[in-house]
Amino acid sequence: MRTLQNAHNASELPNRHGHDTGAAAASARFFSQSTARLASHYFDVSWTRVILNILGALGLIAVSRVPGLGGFAPFLLITGLVWAAVSGRVAMVKATGRLGRRG
Repeated sequence: MRTLQNAHNASELPNRHGHDTGAAAASARFFSQSTARLASHYFDVSWTRVILNILGALGLIAVSRVPGLGGFAPFLLITGLVWAAVSGRVAMVKATGRLGRRG
């Protein structure tokens, strides 16, 4: 008996009705070619861009600590923290080289 490797051979497994397999499950149905191309080239983001994003996030955090901003400071702090977390994750993935490898 074959095992399920992907949606394209799911219809060959026993007890399958076939409505969610094949062309119906293909990613081309849901994503445009430009989106697929962008996703496949995500690993090509330069270190300069990653570092600038991290510095921008740290800048927002630093500006949020300036006295006299009133009720705007918490917004800047939260935005900076989220931006730093996302940018840090991108840097970690890029440094370990996990993204973009085909298995």
